[in-house]
Amino acid sequence: MKEIKLTAILKTFSKEEFKEFEKFIDSPFLSSGRNLKPLYQAMKKFYPDFVSGNFNNENVFALMYKNRDFNITLLRKLISDMTKRAEEYLLQTSLRKHPYFEYILKLKEANNRGLVKQFEKYYSEAEAYVKHNSFSSDVENRMLHELLEIRIDNYYERGLQNRTNDMIIQSSGYMISSFLYTLISNLQSIHVNERSFVKAG
Repeated sequence: MKEIKLTAILKTFSKEEFKEFEKFIDSPFLSSGRNLKPLYQAMKKFYPDFVSGNFNNENVFALMYKNRDFNITLLRKLISDMTKRAEEYLLQTSLRKHPYFEYILKLKEANNRGLVKQFEKYYSEAEAYVKHNSFSSDVENRMLHELLEIRIDNYYERGLQNRTNDMIIQSSGYMISSFLYTLISNLQSIHVNERSFVKAG
Protein backbone atom coordinates (compact mmCIF):
# COMPACT_ATOMS: atom_id res chain seq x y z
CA MET A 1 0.00 0.00 0.00
CA LYS A 2 1.46 3.35 -0.95
CA GLU A 3 1.64 6.06 1.68
CA ILE A 4 -1.69 7.80 2.18
CA LYS A 5 -2.71 10.69 4.39
CA LEU A 6 -3.75 8.33 7.19
CA THR A 7 -0.42 6.50 7.39
CA ALA A 8 1.49 9.80 7.08
CA ILE A 9 -0.35 11.04 10.19
CA LEU A 10 -0.12 7.78 12.12
CA LYS A 11 3.65 7.65 11.58
CA THR A 12 3.97 10.81 13.64
CA PHE A 13 2.16 9.33 16.65
CA SER A 14 4.26 8.29 19.62
CA LYS A 15 3.43 4.93 21.21
CA GLU A 16 1.41 6.71 23.88
CA GLU A 17 -0.47 8.76 21.29
CA PHE A 18 -1.20 5.69 19.19
CA LYS A 19 -2.70 3.97 22.24
CA GLU A 20 -4.71 7.08 23.11
CA PHE A 21 -5.96 7.29 19.53
CA GLU A 22 -7.64 3.91 19.98
CA LYS A 23 -9.73 5.37 22.80
CA PHE A 24 -10.33 8.50 20.77
CA ILE A 25 -11.92 6.64 17.85
CA ASP A 26 -14.12 4.73 20.32
CA SER A 27 -15.77 7.94 21.51
CA PRO A 28 -19.54 7.83 20.77
CA PHE A 29 -19.45 11.58 20.14
CA LEU A 30 -17.07 11.06 17.22
CA SER A 31 -18.81 7.99 15.85
CA SER A 32 -19.38 8.11 12.09
CA GLY A 33 -21.74 5.13 12.18
CA ARG A 34 -18.91 2.80 11.18
CA ASN A 35 -16.82 0.75 13.58
CA LEU A 36 -13.20 1.83 13.10
CA LYS A 37 -11.78 -0.56 15.69
CA PRO A 38 -11.07 -3.40 13.21
CA LEU A 39 -9.15 -1.01 10.96
CA TYR A 40 -7.21 0.30 13.94
CA GLN A 41 -6.27 -3.24 14.99
CA ALA A 42 -5.16 -4.04 11.46
CA MET A 43 -3.10 -0.86 11.12
CA LYS A 44 -1.57 -1.51 14.53
CA LYS A 45 0.25 -4.56 13.12
CA PHE A 46 2.18 -2.29 10.73
CA TYR A 47 2.76 0.66 13.07
CA PRO A 48 4.96 2.70 13.16
CA ASP A 49 6.57 2.39 9.70
CA PHE A 50 3.78 0.97 7.51
CA VAL A 51 6.35 -0.32 5.01
CA SER A 52 6.02 -4.10 5.33
CA GLY A 53 5.65 -6.07 2.13
CA ASN A 54 2.42 -7.42 3.61
CA PHE A 55 1.00 -3.95 4.05
CA ASN A 56 -1.50 -3.74 1.22
CA ASN A 57 -5.23 -3.24 0.84
CA GLU A 58 -6.07 -6.91 0.58
CA ASN A 59 -4.10 -7.94 3.67
CA VAL A 60 -5.40 -5.05 5.75
CA PHE A 61 -8.96 -5.98 4.80
CA ALA A 62 -8.32 -9.67 5.56
CA LEU A 63 -7.04 -8.75 9.02
CA MET A 64 -10.26 -6.83 9.61
CA TYR A 65 -12.74 -9.32 8.17
CA LYS A 66 -11.32 -12.84 8.02
CA ASN A 67 -14.28 -14.49 6.30
CA ARG A 68 -15.39 -11.69 4.02
CA ASP A 69 -14.64 -11.01 0.38
CA PHE A 70 -12.37 -8.05 -0.27
CA ASN A 71 -14.36 -4.81 -0.64
CA ILE A 72 -12.24 -1.85 -1.70
CA THR A 73 -15.18 0.58 -1.42
CA LEU A 74 -15.75 -0.31 2.23
CA LEU A 75 -12.03 -0.14 2.99
CA ARG A 76 -11.73 3.31 1.41
CA LYS A 77 -14.70 4.57 3.42
CA LEU A 78 -13.17 3.28 6.64
CA ILE A 79 -9.79 4.80 5.81
CA SER A 80 -11.48 8.10 4.99
CA ASP A 81 -13.34 8.09 8.32
CA MET A 82 -10.24 7.18 10.30
CA THR A 83 -8.26 9.91 8.53
CA LYS A 84 -10.83 12.46 9.71
CA ARG A 85 -10.57 11.10 13.26
CA ALA A 86 -6.77 11.27 13.07
CA GLU A 87 -6.95 14.92 11.99
CA GLU A 88 -9.36 15.66 14.83
CA TYR A 89 -6.98 13.93 17.24
CA LEU A 90 -4.13 16.13 15.99
CA LEU A 91 -6.29 19.18 16.65
CA GLN A 92 -7.15 18.07 20.18
CA THR A 93 -3.51 17.25 20.90
CA SER A 94 -2.45 20.65 19.62
CA LEU A 95 -5.02 22.44 21.78
CA ARG A 96 -3.71 20.62 24.86
CA LYS A 97 -0.18 21.74 24.03
CA HIS A 98 -1.21 25.32 23.22
CA PRO A 99 -4.05 26.38 25.58
CA TYR A 100 -4.02 29.93 24.17
CA PHE A 101 -5.78 28.78 21.00
CA GLU A 102 -8.35 26.89 23.07
CA TYR A 103 -9.09 30.13 24.91
CA ILE A 104 -9.55 31.93 21.59
CA LEU A 105 -12.09 29.33 20.48
CA LYS A 106 -13.89 29.44 23.84
CA LEU A 107 -14.08 33.22 23.74
CA LYS A 108 -15.53 33.24 20.24
CA GLU A 109 -18.06 30.53 21.08
CA ALA A 110 -19.12 32.27 24.28
CA ASN A 111 -19.49 35.49 22.30
CA ASN A 112 -21.60 33.79 19.61
CA ARG A 113 -23.89 32.29 22.26
CA GLY A 114 -24.22 35.45 24.32
CA LEU A 115 -22.61 33.88 27.39
CA VAL A 116 -21.42 37.08 29.05
CA LYS A 117 -20.15 35.68 32.37
CA GLN A 118 -18.37 32.82 30.68
CA PHE A 119 -16.81 35.22 28.16
CA GLU A 120 -15.36 37.40 30.92
CA LYS A 121 -14.14 34.34 32.82
CA TYR A 122 -12.40 32.94 29.74
CA TYR A 123 -10.91 36.36 28.99
CA SER A 124 -9.43 36.68 32.50
CA GLU A 125 -8.01 33.16 32.32
CA ALA A 126 -6.54 33.72 28.87
CA GLU A 127 -4.96 37.05 29.85
CA ALA A 128 -3.42 35.48 32.97
CA TYR A 129 -2.14 32.54 30.95
CA VAL A 130 -0.37 34.85 28.49
CA LYS A 131 1.12 37.08 31.17
CA HIS A 132 2.39 34.22 33.33
CA ASN A 133 4.12 32.21 30.61
CA SER A 134 7.54 32.84 29.17
CA PHE A 135 6.53 34.12 25.77
CA SER A 136 8.84 36.50 23.93
CA SER A 137 7.83 40.15 24.23
CA ASP A 138 6.57 40.41 20.65
CA VAL A 139 4.49 37.20 20.97
CA GLU A 140 3.04 38.24 24.34
CA ASN A 141 2.01 41.65 23.02
CA ARG A 142 0.53 40.10 19.88
CA MET A 143 -1.53 37.66 21.95
CA LEU A 144 -2.75 40.35 24.34
CA HIS A 145 -3.67 42.51 21.35
CA GLU A 146 -5.66 39.65 19.79
CA LEU A 147 -7.48 38.93 23.06
CA LEU A 148 -8.36 42.55 23.59
CA GLU A 149 -9.64 42.93 20.02
CA ILE A 150 -12.00 39.99 20.64
CA ARG A 151 -13.17 41.65 23.85
CA ILE A 152 -13.71 44.99 22.10
CA ASP A 153 -15.83 43.26 19.43
CA ASN A 154 -17.80 41.56 22.20
CA TYR A 155 -18.50 44.90 23.89
CA TYR A 156 -19.61 46.47 20.60
CA GLU A 157 -22.03 43.61 19.98
CA ARG A 158 -23.43 44.12 23.48
CA GLY A 159 -23.92 47.84 22.85
CA LEU A 160 -21.20 48.87 25.30
CA GLN A 161 -19.18 51.09 22.96
CA ASN A 162 -18.83 53.70 25.71
CA ARG A 163 -16.68 51.24 27.68
CA THR A 164 -14.21 50.44 24.90
CA ASN A 165 -12.12 53.62 24.66
CA ASP A 166 -9.51 52.52 27.20
CA MET A 167 -9.46 49.06 25.65
CA ILE A 168 -8.81 50.49 22.19
CA ILE A 169 -5.90 52.56 23.51
CA GLN A 170 -4.48 49.55 25.34
CA SER A 171 -4.94 47.32 22.30
CA SER A 172 -3.13 49.85 20.12
CA GLY A 173 -0.28 49.88 22.64
CA TYR A 174 0.01 46.10 22.45
CA MET A 175 0.01 46.22 18.65
CA ILE A 176 2.69 48.93 18.48
CA SER A 177 4.86 47.15 21.06
CA SER A 178 4.57 43.87 19.18
CA PHE A 179 5.52 45.59 15.93
CA LEU A 180 8.55 47.28 17.49
CA TYR A 181 9.77 44.09 19.18
CA THR A 182 9.36 42.18 15.92
CA LEU A 183 11.12 44.92 13.94
CA ILE A 184 14.08 44.95 16.32
CA SER A 185 14.30 41.16 16.30
CA ASN A 186 14.20 41.06 12.49
CA LEU A 187 16.87 43.75 12.18
CA GLN A 188 19.09 41.78 14.56
CA SER A 189 18.55 38.63 12.49
CA ILE A 190 19.45 40.48 9.29
CA HIS A 191 22.61 41.81 10.95
CA VAL A 192 23.63 38.34 12.14
CA ASN A 193 22.91 36.84 8.72
CA GLU A 194 24.96 39.50 6.95
CA ARG A 195 27.91 38.89 9.28
CA SER A 196 27.62 35.13 8.68
CA PHE A 197 27.62 35.58 4.91
CA VAL A 198 30.66 37.85 5.10
CA LYS A 199 32.57 35.27 7.16
CA ALA A 200 31.47 32.51 4.82
CA GLY A 201 32.71 34.54 1.83
